[in-house]
Amino acid sequence: TDLQLESSRIYKIPPSETLKIAEDLYLDALISYPRTNSQKLPLTLNNKQIILSLSRIAEYRGYALTLLKKSLLRPVQGKKDDPAHPAIYPTANTSLVSKLGGKHRRIYDLIARRYLASFGDNLLVSVITYRVRIGSKEFTLPGRSINKRGWLLIYPFIRIQEAEIPELREGDRLPIKEVKVVRTLTKPPPRYTRATLLKWMEASGIGTEATRAEIIETLFKRGYLRSFREGLDITDTGMFVAEILYKVFRELTGIELTKEFERYLNLVRSGKLSREDVVNKAKAVLAPRLLDLRKTVMSNNVDVLKRLINWEGDVRCSLCNNPGTYVINDKLVMCKLHKQAYDNVMVAYRRWREALGIDFENYLNKLKNLSSVGKYCKDVITLLLRQKGSNS
Repeated sequence: TDLQLESSRIYKIPPSETLKIAEDLYLDALISYPRTNSQKLPLTLNNKQIILSLSRIAEYRGYALTLLKKSLLRPVQGKKDDPAHPAIYPTANTSLVSKLGGKHRRIYDLIARRYLASFGDNLLVSVITYRVRIGSKEFTLPGRSINKRGWLLIYPFIRIQEAEIPELREGDRLPIKEVKVVRTLTKPPPRYTRATLLKWMEASGIGTEATRAEIIETLFKRGYLRSFREGLDITDTGMFVAEILYKVFRELTGIELTKEFERYLNLVRSGKLSREDVVNKAKAVLAPRLLDLRKTVMSNNVDVLKRLINWEGDVRCSLCNNPGTYVINDKLVMCKLHKQAYDNVMVAYRRWREALGIDFENYLNKLKNLSSVGKYCKDVITLLLRQKGSNS
């Protein structure tokens, strides 16, 4: 996951593609097995031989030769461990590296530099924070500077923002040059990207190193997710499927059941549970629900099936082609998503009105120009503005 996150952050390479490239490098014997979550190198690894081999590659020569002068080569080990496979490392076989190009060369470079950096000197950063009192208010003035770049020279992909500030002493009196009031709008949390979704899956215990990226790509292939500049977005089809699953089999839409079976699989891997035990547990959970669902579908009862998919009439949403189940002001019909967006727009207006004394139309015009406002909210805003125009 670390490699997939880094390649996505630095080179915008999707996690699934990173894994495929890493597998190519593994098959060429250039790196160790890539489907691992470990951050620990094996104690028996011949690091001196690997670093010596990397010294034959021009871009690593200086770093490698400096490391080889150390009396002891001891890598910094991470916290994560994988009993099956160690952390990814470059092998002593560097004969094919010169033939690598494009993304394959970039991924190899990340692996090689990360490996070399684990033997590097410490990065030393000085951090100082001044507290400045102006009247009854206290403000903080943070500063940060790099004293020694250490391993950052080898792995320069971590950006540390330096902020130089003058040296001050306690009790110093400073002149106030300017005071200004800045009005800002709170921003929603950023949308998921492939990389951050992968990180969430790892933190939530969903999937394995070998399956997480593939799960995400499957969601795209089935048309449940789409990608755009700000991140990932769920499609109408994806939302429709999620809502039906939530209604029919709520446990499948949560993470607890998935985490439980991932734990069972780990027990199978360690020999503490048999495959048959896990299959039987899955049958016990799934069979009753699937049989009930099959019975409902086979009944051909149109009313029951419509209720199953939240479509109890032929009325359509005023803003999209989905079933409309909510009536607004006796004339607007909305689907669940546009109703949620409408509620959010109205709740936010009450806050804006209290804070800024802004009228509704002016509020809508300001809101529609914000890049942080999502599609469904913009649909609602456009409709409300159109109504305001027709009523004036």
